[in-house]
Amino acid sequence: MKYVSNFEFKDSSEKIYIKDSEARNRLNDVDKSINEINSMLNTDHANECILIGDSYAVSSVVGTGYSWQDLFENYTGITCHKYSQGSIGFVGITSNTFLTYLNRAIADITNKEAIKSIIVCGGCNDNGITASTLENAISTFITRAKASFPNATIYVGCIGNFKNSFSNHEKMFITKNIYKKCVKYKAVFLNGVDFVMKNNGNFQSDNVHPNENGCLELADAIVNAFKTGFYQGNAYKRTVPTAAGIVSNFSHNPFNVYQFATNDGCSTAIAGGYNAGDGIHCNLTEKININGSNQYLIGVLNDSLDLGEDAGQNCCMMQCRLMDANPYPIGVYPCVVSLVDNKIYAKVILQADGANFQKPVNGVSRIDLLYNGSIYTSRV
Repeated sequence: MKYVSNFEFKDSSEKIYIKDSEARNRLNDVDKSINEINSMLNTDHANECILIGDSYAVSSVVGTGYSWQDLFENYTGITCHKYSQGSIGFVGITSNTFLTYLNRAIADITNKEAIKSIIVCGGCNDNGITASTLENAISTFITRAKASFPNATIYVGCIGNFKNSFSNHEKMFITKNIYKKCVKYKAVFLNGVDFVMKNNGNFQSDNVHPNENGCLELADAIVNAFKTGFYQGNAYKRTVPTAAGIVSNFSHNPFNVYQFATNDGCSTAIAGGYNAGDGIHCNLTEKININGSNQYLIGVLNDSLDLGEDAGQNCCMMQCRLMDANPYPIGVYPCVVSLVDNKIYAKVILQADGANFQKPVNGVSRIDLLYNGSIYTSRV
């Protein structure tokens, strides 16, 4: 910047003395006005964010640089004030809560008008909390946040889940619906972010926390929901089950399970083969007698896109061929194939005779799954 004195430009490092008092006052007023405008511009353009999370955001748990909070800051370029601790939630299972860290942010941050967004994500540690207790805690958090950061929009996301446990999935479904009630208190629910941790391949070996891929997908989901209001998840996977229960191994046709998942649900398709001579040969560990009432574990889906629910709801009808030890065919029967807690079960529907509702079949050494089946599991 140049200053003018006697119509000559001089460097800003030089001092300029103005004798006229009125001119000095006017220049001081101009300087003051410029400072006020700059201050207003800095406040208007400031875009800072507070991020609060549980162990899903703790680097020592999920890996340095893989916390959804670190990734969110990297993806968006927004200056973020990050707070996280394991075992916390709106209620949680420890003495600290999300509100504890909101209060720390209130104490830490001087320019509260610069905070435009507060994003809080959790879920697992609020699993099983009564609806009224959890909703009250959410309401208290939002009220406190809005009062302390007048320019901030509050965002709430339910991102937690547990691997290979449908009973916990049911509880998380309830938890998510309580989290959704944040909209009653003028917050924004991050729709669709729960999709990510319904994929069993996104868990660490502890079956609770996200692995690196899970962290990357979580951050992507949170950013998308933050920017657009919704994350639309899509995933496809081919999985080969591991033999389990009464089955020692599979042979002949490959046992391929094809899964396609969206936010609404997951379709699981089993391809047994189209011809009578085809089929997935389930070789049994020993000969068994089938009476028609037993449901047999035959395989486990490792890292599938979905768990399945209970056998009565998540099943399909296929055909199966029962073989003796020779091996010769005993007969072809309807077979109910179910997906329950990541496990595949088969139940053979036997034929009736005069004495039995289902006539038992003895000496079965192999069960061949024929044709195709498809199981749909709701994810809503």
